[in-house]
Amino acid sequence: MPDLHLEPDFTWLPAELQGFAHPEATRNVSGVVPFRVDGVDLLAVVTDEGQQVAIVPLGVENAARLDTAFIDLGSLIRDLDEHDGDASLPEDAELDLEGVGVDGDVLWISGSLSLKRRRVKAGVVRRAAALERLAKVTRASGKGLDHSERVYRLRVWVDDGIQAELLGSRRVRKRLLKLDLLRPFAKLPSKDNGLDVEGAAHVGEHFWFGLRGPVLRGQALMVRVGRDLRDPLLFPLDLGGSGIRGLTWGKSTHLGEGFLVVAGPTLAGPAPFALWHWVPPADDGLGSLRKVMDLTPPTTKSKFEAVFLWREQVRLLLDGVDGGGTSLLKVTFPG
Repeated sequence: MPDLHLEPDFTWLPAELQGFAHPEATRNVSGVVPFRVDGVDLLAVVTDEGQQVAIVPLGVENAARLDTAFIDLGSLIRDLDEHDGDASLPEDAELDLEGVGVDGDVLWISGSLSLKRRRVKAGVVRRAAALERLAKVTRASGKGLDHSERVYRLRVWVDDGIQAELLGSRRVRKRLLKLDLLRPFAKLPSKDNGLDVEGAAHVGEHFWFGLRGPVLRGQALMVRVGRDLRDPLLFPLDLGGSGIRGLTWGKSTHLGEGFLVVAGPTLAGPAPFALWHWVPPADDGLGSLRKVMDLTPPTTKSKFEAVFLWREQVRLLLDGVDGGGTSLLKVTFPG
């Protein structure tokens, strides 16, 4: 079985990854993808809190001449929404970004597409107050806001620093809920087995969503759409009853080409995590799925949030290690 190499910080990183050691870029990570633009290796980092996207230069030379770019996606959205006549996004709202894929120099960034239920805080002691909180369900980005229900396209280039522009966004939650199997879950929030995206990838002419929920009779779901984000098609994956918590596409030295899928609990609370490899079908089949390894978080508050490939080697990101901090793990294969 493969093994994990875990360190509490990023100081151990090999030279080609040392540019990733930026504390502000690695908190509350929900999705990452490496890419190359204008001859520079970069890593896009999205989080499920706030409105920023971090673009991190990879490699010692790149990190020495380029600063990590913190793209204020919220500001770009407000400019775009104002042009389109939509309601403005408040500066304190969360975009709840959960997945990112790349097509050339364009990042495709997905919100969670989910609803959220208020949690019962530790200080609540009255039954009525607890039930009142549980009864409140809103969109993930806040009441009346649909910004977490979109896919954003962000073009990146390098010219006197790392630059980016928002090409546009499209609302996709309602499109996915038109599918017969997903429609019954339209009013359920995330962590209650409602619709909840926690992984994304761009492959060829398609964009893929990995769903944390719903899980249907133990089957997790992947959704494939075209470049226009229309015509969704469902693919069931038997991940042992777990949902999808992280997703990437690429070629691994030991696993070949396909999706790497981090599986974990759909509902709130600790549960087993695992890493899977899935090759989607070329026909009407189910594709080829196999478990790579079980994953055990070091604490009850930490969880595996993202997976990516660098130089055909598998890396995992573990969140919640130290008040929102992130650790990088390398998957080591025998031999």
